[in-house]
Amino acid sequence: MELLGGSSWSAPAMLAIEQSGEERLSFRARWETRPFEDAYYYSARVALWKERWGWGLQLLHHKLYLTNPSPQIEYFEFSHGWSLLTLQRARRGRVLDWRIGVGPVIAHAEGKVRGREVFRRGGLLGGYYLSGAAALAGVGKSFPIFGKLFATIEGDATFSWAQVPIRKGHARTGNVALHALLGFGFSI
Repeated sequence: MELLGGSSWSAPAMLAIEQSGEERLSFRARWETRPFEDAYYYSARVALWKERWGWGLQLLHHKLYLTNPSPQIEYFEFSHGWSLLTLQRARRGRVLDWRIGVGPVIAHAEGKVRGREVFRRGGLLGGYYLSGAAALAGVGKSFPIFGKLFATIEGDATFSWAQVPIRKGHARTGNVALHALLGFGFSI
């Protein structure tokens, strides 16, 4: 079991916002993470290992804040989650541990577009929606601390896409990001 924190960098990507009765908004969005604002940026993982090979389930709570809104957008963000839930295959190497994984994007959009809040209730647990797909490739290293406690440093690359329900429509974007993570784990 591992719990990690850190931050990420996201490449610019097209953002399209479609709402019934309104003109479609589409532009190249720039995003930032703000790891310590609102809900924190984190990653939690459980894994089962047999010798050098392992299977893992990881929730990477990625966050996206729009930094270049158009005139019709006051603010737009996935601050409570552009979360990637990935099933992973991992291998312990001689120097580094490697992992790849795939799974869904669980997204929670907030913002103000054309003077109206876009948050939409419903979905999973009040406003969280299974919205798209993600892939992850990562490399890291664990260091023993004491007994079964260890520290982990990791770098991940993620590729994801989602169409997220918002009030009176949806927002659609992709995300390519690089993540730097540091945390602790416990082996049983």
